[in-house]
Amino acid sequence: MARKKQKNKHPLFAGIPKELEKTLTAEYKKVIGRYQSSDFEHHETSVGKFCEVILRIFEYILTKKFTPIGKQISDTGKIINNLANNSGADVSLRTKVAPLVKILLGFRNERDAAHLGGVNLERIDTNFTFYATKWIYAELIRLYSDMDTKQIQQKIDESADIMFPDILKVGNKKVITDPRLTSEKEILLSLEDGDKTLEELFGMNKEQNKTRFKKKLVSMEKQKLIHRDDEGSCRLLPEGRKRRNKKPL
Repeated sequence: MARKKQKNKHPLFAGIPKELEKTLTAEYKKVIGRYQSSDFEHHETSVGKFCEVILRIFEYILTKKFTPIGKQISDTGKIINNLANNSGADVSLRTKVAPLVKILLGFRNERDAAHLGGVNLERIDTNFTFYATKWIYAELIRLYSDMDTKQIQQKIDESADIMFPDILKVGNKKVITDPRLTSEKEILLSLEDGDKTLEELFGMNKEQNKTRFKKKLVSMEKQKLIHRDDEGSCRLLPEGRKRRNKKPL
């Protein structure tokens, strides 16, 4: 049977409470953002928060109630097992999504260097957990969206696209990977990754003339895009973040 065109204002996850839909999408965007900026240190935390929203969706599927956002979920293992063993739940949720959520939560809790004898696997772990998160999000769209088939296909295809971090750590140096960015956009991206000294910013930037680069920073400071303190450290300001996120980059 052909799908009807969506009519409501929250078409991605019909039948799921709007609060959970909005929170899930917000956490998903954080996962995407941290991956793009190579924020490996906090990536698994974002994936964990994304999974905690999935657990609340499981609760809602099972009981039509869920743990309030901000309150700690009491027994994640029990929720996952109950969903996996519930014959009334969709087979994909029971056999694929639920086990995958359990695995992803394990990456957050058990895969830091302290657990692995000092070996740092954050990059390869990040790649796996990132694409697993994208798969779960796309699968929920497939199962719960009331958009028409063409729109659903577009959303799923977008999730299937291979993504690369905008900032890549090579040895001890961070490198910007997108060749389309202007010098200004590179500065804004660099600062979105965290505060930087002038030397750190210049080392990441395509501008090779240091005098011109300093003038660029002065101009950006006057526009309230960035702030420089007395020690020369630069910080991204809200206006700079708006310009950084403005498309196209």
